[in-house]
Amino acid sequence: MRPDERSAAILFIANASLHGHVARVLVATPRGSHEGALARVSLGGGDSLALVGPSGMAGIDDRNIDLSDAIAITVLLADGSRKTFGEDPTQRYLAAQQRFGALYTAKQFDAALPVADELVSIARGALQGSPSHLAGALSNRAELLRLLGMPLEAAAALREVVPLMERAFGRDHANTRQTLRSLGNALADAGAFEEALAVFHDLLPRTERAAPNTMEHASDQAGVAAVGAQAGDQHLEASVQLLHSAIPMAARASPARLAVGCWWKMLGDIIVRLGAEGADGCYLEAHDYLEVELGPQHALTLEVKRLLELASQ
Repeated sequence: MRPDERSAAILFIANASLHGHVARVLVATPRGSHEGALARVSLGGGDSLALVGPSGMAGIDDRNIDLSDAIAITVLLADGSRKTFGEDPTQRYLAAQQRFGALYTAKQFDAALPVADELVSIARGALQGSPSHLAGALSNRAELLRLLGMPLEAAAALREVVPLMERAFGRDHANTRQTLRSLGNALADAGAFEEALAVFHDLLPRTERAAPNTMEHASDQAGVAAVGAQAGDQHLEASVQLLHSAIPMAARASPARLAVGCWWKMLGDIIVRLGAEGADGCYLEAHDYLEVELGPQHALTLEVKRLLELASQ
């Protein structure tokens, strides 16, 4: 914020306060923001003002704010209007978001990463860790890191988003569930299957409460089954049970026949790993679905046909 902008803000606040027009003042700095009722303003004695402290009584526990590193000073007036001097952090955030969106759409992911970092910095600093701004910034950064092949870094960002979503929307809200789903997928992409499984086990009861017997519910069950199968043989029996629940649920809830076909194949693969019987029936079901959805000569259909022949021997 330029010195002339700072001086103009101080003069404006002083003049408006004489008529009782100042309702609140917001000062944004790189380290955070200060907001409150005006106690007094400095005119020539240094770039500072004082906000009324916790007692609510001017002069008792005023907070003196040094304006030397202010990014923006916003004055909220008694008539409900506002006047901003310097760079409004919300507008700065929106401008950075537009730059990020343009780079992301153009698939210039490397160039978009510094802009994503800037969004996080603005949200943490000038916007005081605003849950909505910080969640959006971290989610954008996580998606970018995933696309750049850095799933663990993406997971670290998403871990911070989860409590923000819970605070803003609630534990079982669709936005919270999607964040957990993204976190689990990022951990699975990184090969951290046990950690991913713990996240999906946290997600599953939320989906069961919020969207029972839906395709989303079935898909989350199948997701837990898939990650469990990757985590190790000790989870295979649980994966079988989850798929036996997910497949008929999906068949009833949605015409997503391709997903059902793939889940039948997954079930057959797990049964083979267990050395149990019944894999041939699973592959037969998978083949029937995939042949219709993908065609008889599709690579996945042909693979399932081969597995069916092997299982039937």
